Amino acid sequence: MAHTLPRVWGSATTTCKDRKRILRLLIEDVTVFAEARNPEVRLGLRWRNQCCEEIHTRKALPKGTARKHTAEQTEKVRELALTMTDKQMVIYFNELGVRTPEGRIFTVASIKWIRYSNKIPAFSLPRQGFTVKEVAQRLEVSTHVVYYWLEHGMLQGQKIGPGLPWDIPLDEQIEIALRQRIQNSGHLTPVN
Repeated sequence: MAHTLPRVWGSATTTCKDRKRILRLLIEDVTVFAEARNPEVRLGLRWRNQCCEEIHTRKALPKGTARKHTAEQTEKVRELALTMTDKQMVIYFNELGVRTPEGRIFTVASIKWIRYSNKIPAFSLPRQGFTVKEVAQRLEVSTHVVYYWLEHGMLQGQKIGPGLPWDIPLDEQIEIALRQRIQNSGHLTPVN
């Protein structure tokens, strides 16, 4: 049978259905050892005569998986995010010549994607003052009012970079002046 099997298998008259039947006659079971995002696959074959063998092969990865950043890149972003902004990380990776899995240079969008998909918080400098939301809550006004004050110079603050919160110093004198402005205004009503 071992000598005639290749001839029967390769015959033009043998259908796919016949080949499946032949395999069912010869193989007891197949065990597949595969991991997600790993193209290496091991197949454990147990023949009907109870002999076993292992076959190594590779599988194609889905396009989305194949494009994912490596674990090393993700861990480096996690480490750098403690001390660098997204833009600084882009410069760091590109100066080292590190490329994305697709062979492209890093961009702010690619760093943001790594942070988003791996729940890595963005770098933020220690603040000296308050955020817009904190000022609004403290003075019982909407955040729109605080943005208006910042835009028109009635309140001073700084923004370290895009996507980072405002840092607004708010001492007692400034707070008293703003509360007086709220009280004298016919348009501003306290927000709870």
